[in-house]
Amino acid sequence: MRATSAADRQSYLSTLCRCTPYHIVEEVLANPSESALRPQTFDGSALVLDLVGFSAMCERLATAGRHSISRLSTILDEIFSEVELRAIFPYRGYVVQFAGDAMLSVF
Repeated sequence: MRATSAADRQSYLSTLCRCTPYHIVEEVLANPSESALRPQTFDGSALVLDLVGFSAMCERLATAGRHSISRLSTILDEIFSEVELRAIFPYRGYVVQFAGDAMLSVF
């Protein structure tokens, strides 16, 4: 098994905390075993973000060559990053699922 550096562990935990409710991360860090994960019930809201016209955009970009497909990836990354930084994380929301052109968040 490969040893991980402190920077790798920090990066992993940072990424984990972006998409996992922090109270769950705290429980797992305090007790790193399967028993730390258990069903929980809480009141909240869900936000579904689905990009309209994504398939049509993919088809148009596919005819323009490899560079265009790469650009599509960059565009999606920029859109979802802005949504996370402006509409989800400031309101204590968590991204629970990505699905290509869609995202599910809970608050």
